Amino acid sequence: MFIIGTAGHIDHGKTTLVRTITGIDTDRLKEEKERGISIELGFAYMELPGGQRVGLIDVPGHERFVHHMIAGASGVDIVMLVVAADEGVMPQTREHMAICELLGMSRGIVVLTKVDLVDPDWVELVKEDVSRSLGGSFLKAAPIIEFSAAWPQDRVAQFKVELSSLIRRLAESGSRINADRPLTMPVDRAFSIKGFGTVATGTVQTGSVATGDELLLLPQRRKTRVRRIEVHGTSATTASAGSRAALNLPEISRDEIERGAVLVHQDTLEPTSAFLGQISLLPTLPSPLKRQFKALFHTGASMAEATVRLLEPKELAPGQSGLVSIHLDKPVAFLSGQRFVVRGFTTLADYGKTLGGGTLLWPRFVRPKPRSLDKVAQLTASDPPQVIEAASYLAGPNGVRVRSLSAFTSLSEGQVAAWLAKPIKFVRKLGGKTITIVLHEEYWQLMVKKIKELLANYHSENPRKAGMPKEELKSRLPSHLDRTLVESVLAEMVSQKALRTDDLTVALATHSPQLDERFLAIKERLVQSFLSAGLETQDREELLKSFGAEARIAGEALARLVQEGVVAKITVDYYLHVDHLANAREKLLAFLKDNGIITTQQMKELFGLSRKFLIPLGEHFDSTRLTIRVGNAERKLRAS
Repeated sequence: MFIIGTAGHIDHGKTTLVRTITGIDTDRLKEEKERGISIELGFAYMELPGGQRVGLIDVPGHERFVHHMIAGASGVDIVMLVVAADEGVMPQTREHMAICELLGMSRGIVVLTKVDLVDPDWVELVKEDVSRSLGGSFLKAAPIIEFSAAWPQDRVAQFKVELSSLIRRLAESGSRINADRPLTMPVDRAFSIKGFGTVATGTVQTGSVATGDELLLLPQRRKTRVRRIEVHGTSATTASAGSRAALNLPEISRDEIERGAVLVHQDTLEPTSAFLGQISLLPTLPSPLKRQFKALFHTGASMAEATVRLLEPKELAPGQSGLVSIHLDKPVAFLSGQRFVVRGFTTLADYGKTLGGGTLLWPRFVRPKPRSLDKVAQLTASDPPQVIEAASYLAGPNGVRVRSLSAFTSLSEGQVAAWLAKPIKFVRKLGGKTITIVLHEEYWQLMVKKIKELLANYHSENPRKAGMPKEELKSRLPSHLDRTLVESVLAEMVSQKALRTDDLTVALATHSPQLDERFLAIKERLVQSFLSAGLETQDREELLKSFGAEARIAGEALARLVQEGVVAKITVDYYLHVDHLANAREKLLAFLKDNGIITTQQMKELFGLSRKFLIPLGEHFDSTRLTIRVGNAERKLRAS
């Protein structure tokens, strides 16, 4: 599927052309009909010979509504430049053409309208003027065809055949490369239908969406689900890149959706207001731009006020390209490689307000240091491993999630998966067999060094302890580090045998607890205490107090006994020797096998315990899945 978009000056006949070839009037607003001009985007579709349906987007031609035109032109495959024969090339013709070029369009047709209003010789002169105006642009070799809404039906039918043939030929000359990237669908219109709820429409620019998919509306971060899909006016189960789609989103209200919002799959894109791009200035600008300037920023269907700062070079002359940082007054969501346009606040003579545009490179702020800027340049390399290495460096100490790697670079999801299956220089792949995070080697080394330093200091201060509590280690690491990343790094260090860990603690693999004679004596005293106490042990606090000045060491020894599996922790205060716990389990198991069920009173008699000990012991057997409660006072064996 692909999309055709109109472009051209106001009142040159774009809407009339679309209505004639499709039978659909794209001016749906009362104000549009009263004023006779297009204000909003209009949508239609047409059938090509053979039954293929293509979408058409009709854009406003008035200078005041260029931001609507850009919203419609984003995602267009073939541009249909409309020029009226009685006026020729006009200011918005030039600006629309410049915008189309900045948005990366490479295929198009020129339609010369209103040819009935001038004589044939004038038509030929206008064609020559159009050809000169398009020289050097992507439409320099575009076919120019004539059209008049006043033609009889047979002549209009002949025109439609000619136009369809050109569209088919252009469609076959190129293909979309965005099908294997994360879903992005900028919303250009939203409305409600009684009985169905909210419907959002837009061009699926990348990826695909299916009924039942869970989506995220950005930048609002609103979760929703797709109930129904229409593609080019027909019910469908999926919509892929190049489709005009209407998504029924009943879980979200119409008021929550603004033009410029983007629908994506979860965990792929994040809204941002500071990022980097490669910009090209229009050669028609009268002078170089300042190093920092204000502008209107457009990408997809969104528009925001921006501060643009030149990074390389420091001054940019008309027609030149360079690297810029862009800061917006509100967040937007985009894929790396997406096109953008910047427009000024003053109309340039015969050329509108467009200053330039280009490609979005990196969706986060980057300090303009030489190393970082080199990595930004590396994002456009043709070698995928270089691109992944650059992205992992620019992502910083938290790395980049694999699910987002295609969104942060120009790589497809297939390329990412294929190259992550191979070794990549300077890149650490974390998460085990299912790689979840990519971290640059420099940040990996810094984190490993910090973890080892923290553990070494802890072992020095606590020589008798087997390890540092894992949560304490996390709390001592820099707060900006993502906790999921920390877990992945610890797991990788354990797999490399640099660390040793259990559920609660972590230690350097080289660490051996220093157990002196006093510690070992206290530890043995605790063991004897638990052995002699049976199931009615002292509260932990009372037990440790009985050691007087050595209570702290006794606490360490108790933790050591639990870690070694000699003593079992039943609750915060209740501990048992594992032999007594095992005997109690066997006794309970035998009773239940003979009787099927046991009451609280029967448990009390079986173990000879008061409720103080009986309740936590019973709950322990429940939590270890030996028993299950039946009613308020009975237990039975849990089914295997």
